[in-house]
Amino acid sequence: SGSSRSFRLLLRHVYSGHALAGSCAPDARPLSVAHALELCAFGRLYMLPSLVEEARPLVAAAMSADEFVPALLLCQEQGAEDEAQAVFEWAVAHYDEVVDALERGGARSSLIDEDDIRALREQLRAAMLQARYGL
Repeated sequence: SGSSRSFRLLLRHVYSGHALAGSCAPDARPLSVAHALELCAFGRLYMLPSLVEEARPLVAAAMSADEFVPALLLCQEQGAEDEAQAVFEWAVAHYDEVVDALERGGARSSLIDEDDIRALREQLRAAMLQARYGL
């Protein structure tokens, strides 16, 4: 399961200093967004900033437009402001894909309603205009 894999990676980090040491490691397959966020949460919980530093880039590497809303909600649930900012910045950089996913319902979660989707889309649009055009 996801949690057991994340826990094994946490233990590997504690004993070796790197959660994802070497491409021949048993857990060398790419992490999902949820696993990467769980590793960040473990790093914060057990005061292992080096684990957070190792795991945070994996969040963006695993992101997809359909994962945006669930990842943002998971960050909110975990109180992970830095990771939430990284997820949002990824979405701004991939604005067109994310908006398409939001419009077709791919990035939606049953935990978020249409008004929240509209507000989120507007926040993304404003951030995208700022990033691309300085507006």
